[in-house]
Amino acid sequence: MAGAAVAAMAVPVALVARGVGGGDVSTAIATATPTPTATATTPPERDIYHRVMENRTPFGERLVVENTAQRRPMLMWFAKDGNGRALFCAIVRTRGGGGSGSCEGAGSDVASLPSDVMVTSPADPSFRYGTCRDDVTGVSGITADGGRIPGRVQRPAGAPRGIWTVSVPAETRVTSFEFTGAQGQVLGGVKEQPVAYPEAEARPVGAVERMPHGMTAGLVNTPDETVVWRLDGDMAGMHLVRPKDLLSGMDGGKSPVEMTERDGHWFGIADARTAKVELVFADRSTSAAVTRSDPWRIGFRLFSGLHKRSGDIYREGFEVVGYDAAGAEIWREPHPRETPAWP
Repeated sequence: MAGAAVAAMAVPVALVARGVGGGDVSTAIATATPTPTATATTPPERDIYHRVMENRTPFGERLVVENTAQRRPMLMWFAKDGNGRALFCAIVRTRGGGGSGSCEGAGSDVASLPSDVMVTSPADPSFRYGTCRDDVTGVSGITADGGRIPGRVQRPAGAPRGIWTVSVPAETRVTSFEFTGAQGQVLGGVKEQPVAYPEAEARPVGAVERMPHGMTAGLVNTPDETVVWRLDGDMAGMHLVRPKDLLSGMDGGKSPVEMTERDGHWFGIADARTAKVELVFADRSTSAAVTRSDPWRIGFRLFSGLHKRSGDIYREGFEVVGYDAAGAEIWREPHPRETPAWP
C-alpha cells in the first residue's frame, strides 16, 4: 500500500550524527561521511538479508534487539567482505510493513568511537545504535538539561566490536552520547546536532483543515507540496502531494490511498473519487472515516479516523477499502500480516 510505510534505513555515520524523534511512517536522515558497502530496500522482506549478504560472509552471533522507534525487532550482526574487511550490518523493520538493510565498515580505529544513528520522522521515539571499542562497557544519551538516558552495550559472541543502543523519547532532546568504561570513567563522547525537518517548521499555505479526532491537515511548500498532519498540535505525519508524485508509491506506481496509523489514529489521502474510507481488520471488524475534499484544490480527499484496536494492526493484517458517494466499493488495498524479515 503506497504511503503505508516509507522504508527506514540504518545509516552509519562517523562521529557526528544528526537526528530527531519520529513516527510510524519513517525516513532516515544522516549527515557525515559514511562508507557504504551494500544497501537493500527491496521486497519481499525475507530477501533483504540475502541481498545484503551477497558476496559477504557472516561471523559471530547475531543480535536481535527491540527497535523502540518502530516497535519492531531489529537484526544486527557482523560480516566480512571479499577482502576480509569487517562490516557492521543491520536490518530495520518499520511498522508499515517495510524493511531495509545495510552493511558498513565496522570501524577498527581504537582511537575513535564511531556512531551509527537511526533517525525517524518527528512523531515517535528515536532509536540510536552503533559499534564501540572493547573497553566501552556503558553508554548514555545526555539531554539538553544535563540528564542521562541509559543505553545498553552488548557483545555478541565472536563479534569484533561491541554494539550499543539508546532509546530516546520523542519529547526529549539529546545533545550527545557518552561512553564509559568498567570503572565508570568517561572514555569519549559523540555530539548530536539536531536536524529540523523543513516541513515541520514551514508555515502553512492557505487554510488548515480541522479534521476529526483532534487532527489537522495543513499544506506547506517547503521543500515541496506536502500535507503535514498534526495531532493536538504535534506533528504526526506527512504526505507528499506534489502533482507529479500524488498518490505514487516508492516504485513509481499509482495507488488510490496513502495512510498513516499512529496510536489508534489513522489518517491520510485518497483519490478524488473516494467518499468514505474503511479499515477492515483481521477479525472483519471495521473503522470508517468520511473523506473531505482538499481545500487547496490539488485533487485528492482527506480522511481521519480512530480505531480502538488494542493490538498492532500491521502485525495482525488489515485492508483499506474505498467507497464512492453512492456507497459502492471502488478500490481495496490489502495489507497482509507481517512476516519475518530475515531467516
